[in-house]
Amino acid sequence: MPQIKNTVLQIFGKALRGQRDGIVEEPLPRRWVDLIHHLDEQERKRSKPLEAQAEASTGEGGRRPN
Repeated sequence: MPQIKNTVLQIFGKALRGQRDGIVEEPLPRRWVDLIHHLDEQERKRSKPLEAQAEASTGEGGRRPN
């Protein structure tokens, strides 16, 4: 009986891996890519004031003295 279980699990695992590989290779939907770019731009806009504030407080372009 244990050998039958192993065989069934192996077949099942192989089938799942085959499905997963096909999905992994598919490109992201265009809408997702647009959303990622939008969120990235929003994050950059938010971080610019923080970088400028850090530069102003240290006077060395954002690097703190040792």
